[in-house]
Amino acid sequence: MNQDRNLPLSKIRVGDTLSRDVVSAQGQLLLSKNVTLTQDQLDRLELQGIYNIWIVQEATAVTPPSPMQKSYVETLATITNLFTEAKRTNKIDWKEAVASVQHLHTVCDQEPNLLRLMDSLWTQDAYTMQHSVGVGLLANRIAKWLGLSDEQCTEVLLGGTFHDIGKSLVDPVILNKPDKLTPVEYSEVKKHTKLGYSILKNSGVAEPIARMALHHHERMDGSGYPYGLKGGEIDIYSRICAVADVFHAMTTRRVYRREESYYKVLESLHQDSFASLDPNLISLFLNRMLNFFHGNKVKLSDGQLGEVVLVHPDMPFRPLLRLEAGFLDLRHRPDLYIEQVQEV
Repeated sequence: MNQDRNLPLSKIRVGDTLSRDVVSAQGQLLLSKNVTLTQDQLDRLELQGIYNIWIVQEATAVTPPSPMQKSYVETLATITNLFTEAKRTNKIDWKEAVASVQHLHTVCDQEPNLLRLMDSLWTQDAYTMQHSVGVGLLANRIAKWLGLSDEQCTEVLLGGTFHDIGKSLVDPVILNKPDKLTPVEYSEVKKHTKLGYSILKNSGVAEPIARMALHHHERMDGSGYPYGLKGGEIDIYSRICAVADVFHAMTTRRVYRREESYYKVLESLHQDSFASLDPNLISLFLNRMLNFFHGNKVKLSDGQLGEVVLVHPDMPFRPLLRLEAGFLDLRHRPDLYIEQVQEV
């Protein structure tokens, strides 16, 4: 028996069959149901800004959620309720917040491969809630790699998870706008840093944790907000949160753009490391993340599929791949890049 499933393009394979019509945002029919998909059609859908489609899949036995997935869904629900509470009362139940986040962290800490962890936790729930949890977990790992104490790592986990709590007081129409924000709208969004700090302080949260909500958009070169702090003026927790925030945001699908591959994002962070983000943290983060590249199943910008078999120390973002037709060293093919990571 077949079933109707909505999946992101990254999970679709050539030969899959559409179970529903694909229609553009303007109402134009792009593909009809029952079409057997080709690579060219998938590429054209991506160019049209279509990132999820309905396909026919053979029904299989339902796999019960893992303890990690179950805890993740429960934590998302808790954070959603806390954002609602913040919008209504300008504070949150911090005791409930800590209990939920720490339980999820305990379960997720059993997965050493950070890329596999982030991939397994992806759902189609509200972006802000997923981003909050993702940044908290990422920031905690960076803090551990940096050698911070257990207490400090827990503070970073909590501050990272609630760094965007101020967005509960920002107009959701602006937050979810698919087009470029106007200057006035962007000014409204930027208020979430001060609003978040106020919410956390009203909730009795310790200063180092609350400060992460206030300073996570500050940048080393002074280009950030709300105060334009530079270098050492920015506390280490907020510098860690900034790296986690940028990485997670760029590798996650949004209403106005598709996600970037881990490789492209890490290369962008590497190129940026002497400007806006802490270069020492970027170096640490990149070196650790390289350990998770080997064996990745990837899709290239020309549609070819391959597996990472060797990461070059001098050019880690241009690895050696095993393709169906043989081996390909991306160091010698500047015209190609890894567009998607399909399996880690």
